[in-house]
Amino acid sequence: MCRHAAYYEQIGADLEVVKWVRYGYEMKLKEWPQDSFTKNNRSATEDPHFVWHELRRLVELGVMAVVEEKPRVVNALSVVFSNKKRLVWDVREINSRIEVEKLNLESLDDAAELLEENFFGATSDLEAGYFQVGLAEEQKTLLGCAFENPDTRSTVFFVSNTMILGERSAVHSFTRLLKPVVKQARLLGWKGIVYVDDFKHIGKNKDDCVTSRQILKSVASQAGWLFSEAKEQEPSTCTKFLGYNLNTVSMKFEVPEDKLKHVLMKVNVLLARKFTTTNRRVAKVVGHLASLYRAFPGFSRLMLRSCYATLEVSVEQGGWDRPIKLSEEAKYELSWWRENMRRLNGGPLKQDLQEVVTNLFGDASGTGLYLYQENPRKTLLSKPLEDEDRKKSSTHRELMVFKDFYTTKEAEALAGKVVTHHTDNKGTFFIVKNGSRNPELQELALQIFLACRDKNIKLKVEWKRRSEEEMEDADEGSRGPWSLREEFTVDSRSRDVIMKKFLPDLDCMATRLNRLTRRYFSLAREEEAEGRNLFAQRLGDEIFWLHPHPGQLLKCLR
Repeated sequence: MCRHAAYYEQIGADLEVVKWVRYGYEMKLKEWPQDSFTKNNRSATEDPHFVWHELRRLVELGVMAVVEEKPRVVNALSVVFSNKKRLVWDVREINSRIEVEKLNLESLDDAAELLEENFFGATSDLEAGYFQVGLAEEQKTLLGCAFENPDTRSTVFFVSNTMILGERSAVHSFTRLLKPVVKQARLLGWKGIVYVDDFKHIGKNKDDCVTSRQILKSVASQAGWLFSEAKEQEPSTCTKFLGYNLNTVSMKFEVPEDKLKHVLMKVNVLLARKFTTTNRRVAKVVGHLASLYRAFPGFSRLMLRSCYATLEVSVEQGGWDRPIKLSEEAKYELSWWRENMRRLNGGPLKQDLQEVVTNLFGDASGTGLYLYQENPRKTLLSKPLEDEDRKKSSTHRELMVFKDFYTTKEAEALAGKVVTHHTDNKGTFFIVKNGSRNPELQELALQIFLACRDKNIKLKVEWKRRSEEEMEDADEGSRGPWSLREEFTVDSRSRDVIMKKFLPDLDCMATRLNRLTRRYFSLAREEEAEGRNLFAQRLGDEIFWLHPHPGQLLKCLR
């Protein structure tokens, strides 16, 4: 890259970056390391032919060089396998002496911010990006390694000529090298983001996207960077970037099919095991599921809780290679992922929610459920509990307030809004946010989450003291016999006859949801109500509908 230093100066790169381009990249060392020789890791010694082949290939590419003398620092080699087998350097000896610098990388959120409905995206990838950055001559001997030639059984020493993956400051420094290039491209009209050596180009249509890509590649080429044509994706409304499909038709982050199949296969293997597996294997699968959080927002917290809890205890007791038997709760969570991943695949590219927060206050007593909205004041839920539900815990009943409202059609009025739901039950507050180990409560939490997801409601739960006025109103509404009048109502035919004959002006004991006349008195405060508490009102010369709870009958007669 040294011959491109003048271009870097031309586009305004800082002096240190220009120096790196001209003379080679320098690792920022806190101190110069002592001579050292670290043996290769087992993964490398068990696969000698692959390691030797890779070393020779890197020498042919100019990435590495064979040297006669032992390098100052001989680092260990390892072989890792993700999608394919890779040779890596274990450079912890060097990393311990490198200064850590703050790094801000562009992200998927930055990409989503630039995308609008039906926009086109394309991708480009640098050809072995790190290997394009030459290393300063005096530091090459710090990135050395040694390996035995399988044919001659003699030890051969190597040094790196370039930046390598795994070096502590590599990502930060590589990003600095590309920063002036990206800045210049944006000045010329490029729209997109870069993540290390991956570029996403964005355009309003296909032609606009092609033009954007050409701008970036032209500037980068003048700066000496080479691209991998094989990894380039053509403009589309659905492009793969950083492990996700960015779909501008559905405006969602989606897990690509190949990745989805891979994760589901791992889940199926775990669930198919009749006996034990290891903590490490379980952790890898759970980690895979958790990493998909953009396509399954909230689920990684709600539907992996038991898996994390089981792992935490087991690892603490015996380490990562300890045998583990999955709990029934953990198996349930993994089964849920297996059964629902395809159906629920897709999280919003943008949170297109109104800034106005809607405050709701709810409560559950031993007899009923109640929920009201503040500003404008109105009742959203008012219903009696079935005999079976009255026997449930207070937390269960409080969760029913959430479930029985957010799963209804009336909740659709809150679509696209941020909703703050206040409860005086700390257990409910925690479970709605994080789930529960109790299967019954977990199922309620899941129903609430899915309902809000489907209706595009961003639900925030806040705990509020029972003694505060708003919660007292909610409590009164849940206990009040008026709001639970449905249990004791006359049949609809008789009610219609009475209404037609007498034409009452005002319903004396009602809520917004069950009133029989336009005008009504409520128990809890409601903006639409003509008054609160029948017994506090001075009644005029009108016709009233009065249908009290049996417990209130004597008081009404008095």
